[in-house]
Amino acid sequence: MTAPEDFRVVLQDLKQDAPMLLSMMTFLCALCTWGTVAVDNGWRFVLAVLAVLFAALLLLVIVQLLRGAALLVYIDARGLVATKDKKPEQILPAERFQRFEVVDPGDGGAVSLRLRYSKEGSYEPPRLIRGMEEIPGRLLLAMIKDGEGGGSLSLEDLWRLRRFVEETGAGIWEDQPRRY
Repeated sequence: MTAPEDFRVVLQDLKQDAPMLLSMMTFLCALCTWGTVAVDNGWRFVLAVLAVLFAALLLLVIVQLLRGAALLVYIDARGLVATKDKKPEQILPAERFQRFEVVDPGDGGAVSLRLRYSKEGSYEPPRLIRGMEEIPGRLLLAMIKDGEGGGSLSLEDLWRLRRFVEETGAGIWEDQPRRY
């Protein structure tokens, strides 16, 4: 069975994740600035340097977002697709998918979705996708959203992806969450 042409599950989207990133960096910058003023010892200088570094990094991220920098990773009928800025799409074909795994580290850690893929015939994935590899042949696709707001993949999209895998035969869905 083949997937509908309009099927798409977004795994990572820089523009969607930007507000959380910007707010976290702003908070850390403000915390270091407050510490610089409040502390009256040698840590003052360390906190001042950290505040300046966070402010510079925050400015760099804002400039990149304003000029249109984007990273989008999704799965559709063709396979795993990654695009950066306005460059051509890089695709890991669905025929190479082997096993999708939901990984729960326990102890309240973030639950993630991983994909094992075939490297038969000395296959090398495209550069953007290779950057997602934890070890050769295994990709970290996304962190799954929990009730506290972390992650980039909703539970609804996770179930849509599972149905896609089961209906199309594009790999196997691991039923039991793994612990690493």
